Parts: sequence; structure tokens; C-alpha cells
Amino acid sequence: MMTRIATGFTLAAVLLALLAFDYFTYPYCLGLLILAMGGLLMAAWELAGLLPIDNRPHPIAAVLSVGVIVVAGWIPTVPSLEWLHPHRAATLLVVFCGLIIVHFLVAMRYYHGPAGVVARLAALVFITGYLGLLPASLLSLRWAGGDNAAVGLACILVTILTTKFCDIGAYFTGRMAGKHRMTPLLSPRKTWEGLTGGLALATLTSVVGWWLTGGLLGLPVSPLWSAGFGLSLGLAGAMGDLAESMIKRDLGIKDAANWLPGFGGMLDLVDALLFAAPVAWFWLVLVPHFVPGGPLVR
Repeated sequence: MMTRIATGFTLAAVLLALLAFDYFTYPYCLGLLILAMGGLLMAAWELAGLLPIDNRPHPIAAVLSVGVIVVAGWIPTVPSLEWLHPHRAATLLVVFCGLIIVHFLVAMRYYHGPAGVVARLAALVFITGYLGLLPASLLSLRWAGGDNAAVGLACILVTILTTKFCDIGAYFTGRMAGKHRMTPLLSPRKTWEGLTGGLALATLTSVVGWWLTGGLLGLPVSPLWSAGFGLSLGLAGAMGDLAESMIKRDLGIKDAANWLPGFGGMLDLVDALLFAAPVAWFWLVLVPHFVPGGPLVR
């Protein structure tokens, strides 16, 4: 446990340092770009390497695909392309479709007969969507405040903290009071008591986090909206954790890697955020929570 806590504090320090750097490089957001590229490209390399060798795409192809999706989120920061800012989601979708076509063209160019090409293409598309498109929805919130660099930073920080505190709450509640296993096949150690504790802490984290940031930034965020945000993110994060457990269980492994003491690999670290990211985007972009004024991101 102490190893996990020490690693967690180290990672938190790195996260805060990069986000502080990011604040001073707004709107180019270089700190977030470094953070996203480092974490997601490592996760893509790990996931590609876990797949059965006959159906495994080249890890470099997986890394490049995810990297292109991440960088695509920064296209509207180019001075001559600022008009794409309101169309950031459409830009990502166009780039994603273009990547699929490119992968097909490359596969066609080097095709020499039946050899698992379809399985490798499917794996590439899956990795690109799973580790590219899903987190891109969270990254896009960085520019939520327009000229105010602090608003988008608050969106990302509260999302990360809410999701991670759900994991922390579930871990300690499960250790102290866990009796009823939630998913014996996918993740035998997870319990309903742990999930309940995690969701409670996620909801509390969201309410406090939005109360603090709302007060500092002058955003009239509703407590009811904050509670719904936290509960939804906590549940999404728990499902993201289970989804990665299913992948590992299906591949017959325990951890995606072993270079992060107490956590495993980068994929094990970001799994919950992958599902929480689009849920956060939904709440911040589509759910009207300001009275009046509609969603934060326009």
C-alpha cells in the first residue's frame, strides 16, 4: 500500500507541475500536450504489446495513430486555423476517419495474402478510439473558458480529481468493509461496498471542487449539478476500470506493465479516465447547469 501511495504522490506532483506550466502557455497548452502525449502514447504502446502476436498491430502504428488524434485537438490553436475552435469535435472525427482510410491504404499496399490483416486493422481502430477519441473529449475542455485560461484548467482538474478520488474511496472502503463481490469474474477484489464508498467520495469531491472553483472564477454552479457530475463520473470511471480489467482478463494478464510501482502500467493508471472523459464533456457541454446561461462550454 505504501508503494502505491508514494507513487501516487509522485504522479500528482508531476501532474500539477505540468498543469502549472500549461497555464502559462495558454492557449497553446504545452503542459497538457506533454502530459497527454506522454501518458496516452505509453498506454497505446502497452496495449498493442499485450495483444496476441498473430493479431498484433505494430506498436509504432498504434502510437502514431493515438498521437495524431491527440495533436488534432491542438489544430485550432494554430493562428490561421482558429476558426476551427467551435468545430473541434468535427475536426477530431474527420482526423479519425482519415486515419482509418490511411491504415487501410497501407495494409493494401503491403498485402501479400491472408495473414491476419483484418484483425490488425480492427485492433488499430480500437486502440485509436479507446486511447485517442475517448480522452480527446476531456482534452478539448481545456479551451472551455475562451480567453480565461483558468476555466478550462478547472474543468480538467475537477474531472481528474473526481475520477481518481472515486478510485481511492473504492479502494479503502473495499479494504475496510468490502464483503459482497461486485464482478467475481472480471475483478474479484471489487465489492459493492467499495463502489458505494467510491461514488460517495466522488460526489463529495465534485461538489467541493466546483464550489471552490466556482467561487474563485465567479461561476454560479448548482450544487445539484455538481453532485450529478460527481456521481456520473464516479460510475463511468468504475466502468472504465472494469473495462480494462476485462481486456486484461481476456488476454490472460494481471497488469498492462510493471514499471509504475503499485499501479502496473500507464494503461492501468488512465483506465477510469477513459470512460469518465466523454461523460465530463457531456455534463459540461450539453447539460444546462448555469441559471441562466446554459452549459459552460459553448
